[in-house]
Amino acid sequence: MCKKPTCSQKKVNLLTAFFSLQKHLFPSLKSDSFWCFTSCLIIASTEQFLAYKVGLISGAFYEILGNKDQNEFLNHVIYSVALLLSITLFKSLRSFLSKTLGVLWRKHLTKSVHEMYFNNLTFYKLISFGKFLCKVSLWSFSASRIWNREVRVLS
Repeated sequence: MCKKPTCSQKKVNLLTAFFSLQKHLFPSLKSDSFWCFTSCLIIASTEQFLAYKVGLISGAFYEILGNKDQNEFLNHVIYSVALLLSITLFKSLRSFLSKTLGVLWRKHLTKSVHEMYFNNLTFYKLISFGKFLCKVSLWSFSASRIWNREVRVLS
């Protein structure tokens, strides 16, 4: 009879799968997906900080209007508009980078799956060198001339 896995075993299996997936999503520290992820993380953090600052705008307006300071009011309006424009920019950048990151991750995962599939296969390529074709092995570059261009199967 098969035992059901416990909750802690499921968590361990999930973490193991998650960490084994990381080598495919981030092949190296120099990879484009790593830098895109890092940039996206920094931009998302900055966006959250700006969202916090936007929340404080109305309280500052109440204080300025209570003091009836016209110069401070104009300065705060300019500050508020600049803050709103910057949060709009950061939201757009975060959206763009997260979609780009999704494309990069799909690229890396597809490349990893193809490498795993083709890793243990033995096959030959036909390469055209001018007038004749050469049979090339993946592991050794010993070329033998094939004079008949109609040969379709190589051993």
